Amino acid sequence: MNKIAWVHLDILNRSSDFENNLYPKSHLWGYPLGNNDGIHELNPFIKKKGLIRICNLYERITRSRFGNLLVEISLLIKIKQFNSIYCISGKLFWIPILKKIGLIRTKLIILIYRIPEKSPFWKFHNLHLSTFLLSAFDGINCLTKKTANDLVSILSVNSQIKYIPWCTDEKFFFNKNKSDSKYFFSSGKTNRDYTTLIKSIKQLPDKKFLLIGHFPEKEPIKSLNNLTIINSADNQTDTAITYECLKKHYSESIAVCIPLHGDPNDTCGFTEMLEAMSMGKAILMTRSGCLDIDIEKNEIGYYVNPKDPIDWEKKINYLANNPKKAKLMGQNGRKLIKEVYNVTSYEKRTQNFLNKISQQS
Repeated sequence: MNKIAWVHLDILNRSSDFENNLYPKSHLWGYPLGNNDGIHELNPFIKKKGLIRICNLYERITRSRFGNLLVEISLLIKIKQFNSIYCISGKLFWIPILKKIGLIRTKLIILIYRIPEKSPFWKFHNLHLSTFLLSAFDGINCLTKKTANDLVSILSVNSQIKYIPWCTDEKFFFNKNKSDSKYFFSSGKTNRDYTTLIKSIKQLPDKKFLLIGHFPEKEPIKSLNNLTIINSADNQTDTAITYECLKKHYSESIAVCIPLHGDPNDTCGFTEMLEAMSMGKAILMTRSGCLDIDIEKNEIGYYVNPKDPIDWEKKINYLANNPKKAKLMGQNGRKLIKEVYNVTSYEKRTQNFLNKISQQS
């Protein structure tokens, strides 16, 4: 029987949250939580206290640069139970090495957001994504087309490299609010350029803003009467506030602002973009990264030039003065989510990809 082990450390002990609709199912990354036919097993780890203590010590010493030892030991002990292993979050280091030297035959599949930035070898950064280890994987699921193309050019092996469009939970992020929009909204912590956005906010005293993120310049922010902030410097956004509050803020917004730094390989802002689309909100986003949804071509928002507060002012003013245009953009985004970027479609594409590789001889 074909059986697939899913390694997804980011959602350890969160199954009940998904089942009770407290957490968006997009973060399952295609795992069929409520429709499992026995083929898929999520995080099949051994929970013996002694082994856990040893593995925790190992990871403190190595700073997790050489994989997650508990994960890999658990998988190796159960290796004959699985046709393949799919790693979403977590690091496989020793298992790909064993695959390279022919000691295991289990199919290995991995999800990759982007090619990691190069760093000196002596720092041992991102070893689990080195060319040597990636060449041990039979399948690679890529978040963007650029990542897939980069991997094809880097790897000289016959790994199946596939771009599968990601999703958001269109049922979870559904806008039930019919009241008037009140402010421009932004959330997110990773690689956000709030410095540039806040410069534009200072020049727009008649517009209201609500931002959730990491704000290093605290004192200047406190003096802005048109700005409310929720600082998530020490926590991810979904732990700084509840999802119900997050959806409320989305629903009350005129548009969603996603300020980034202009890195051409950046995939940051993708989650917020998809959530805003699902909530039927227009998007203002720094022209940055390699995401495969063109917000202007699809008429769901406008790009803003990197490090350009004047351009932010211009685009914010335009949407504030053209609410019908903002509403139409939001409708276009919601339609695109329902047609392409939804949980059901992503789950089907992902499982087809995994099954194809797992069943290969």
